[in-house]
Amino acid sequence: MPSFEELFVEPVLRNGFFNEGNTALFAVILIAAVYIVYRLLAKLHVPIDRHFAIAVIPYIIWATSFRVLRDLSVKTARMAAEQTGSIGRFNSDIFYQFSQIQQASMERVLGVVPHNGFADFYSSINAIFLTPLGGMSYIVTFIFAFSLFLFSFALSKMLRKRGLKMEYWKLMIIPPLALSALNFALLPITELFIPLLILGMTALATGITYSLIFLLRKKISTSSLLDWRNQGIMAAHFLDASATYFAIKFLGYGEQHFLPRFLFEAVGPWAFFLLKPAVVLPALWVIDRDKSDRDFSNFLKIAIFILGASPGLRSLIRLAVGGGV
Repeated sequence: MPSFEELFVEPVLRNGFFNEGNTALFAVILIAAVYIVYRLLAKLHVPIDRHFAIAVIPYIIWATSFRVLRDLSVKTARMAAEQTGSIGRFNSDIFYQFSQIQQASMERVLGVVPHNGFADFYSSINAIFLTPLGGMSYIVTFIFAFSLFLFSFALSKMLRKRGLKMEYWKLMIIPPLALSALNFALLPITELFIPLLILGMTALATGITYSLIFLLRKKISTSSLLDWRNQGIMAAHFLDASATYFAIKFLGYGEQHFLPRFLFEAVGPWAFFLLKPAVVLPALWVIDRDKSDRDFSNFLKIAIFILGASPGLRSLIRLAVGGGV
């Protein structure tokens, strides 16, 4: 039986490697978070509509670009450890590794924002911003987003009492957009052709899939899947599939998640283009069949969108940075 270190510590030392143990833990955290957040939103009578979705998207952009910043910091810290002869400790001591990643990240932040307090705080968060550590990247993003939602929601109500109309979602998107701009300023974007190629692959895969759905809509009752929101969700997952396929097939990257890794080893990375619609489309179809609670249905769709957009956008940004990150 695998030890705790093998299931949870070693994947962190490898900058985000997934196995059956940390995947199960992450799944439990995700399911619990979806339920708790939805119940809290319901109590506050917040509609899960397009405005809520718009408010969420900047946090996905911030989280994915922040995760790539960590990847870059890991690379810098590892190179420094190799030069100083401490690579063995870097690969085995999680606390030492985190301290070196934090230092590398802090030096990069100070190059753009010369404020020691902010740079220390931002780089400290960046050092722990990875998924296998109990889903820390998702937990940090949730705390960031939900805290700002509560603040924006309360401020919106206060302004409304004073005769000023300002929707919560307009207030909520300002901090992640500002921090996303900072992240992109910290990332050396050197490659544009590959991201454009991946976006083209995404559009092609989405177009082929929905052309088939359109042709078969009367035979298998899939007309609800043609809704533009469902197409957007599927496109987000095809972005993940396209970036993963290209990175593994042509750039020598490896897959971090153990289920796709097993599939790729058995069939090849192209199988992701079949796995994605085989999982996502039935889920969307089932959600659309249940009309008892549209807010909950919309919330589930946003969660599914995040599960595709987050890894897909991270891979896209990472490939845009290039340089072996």
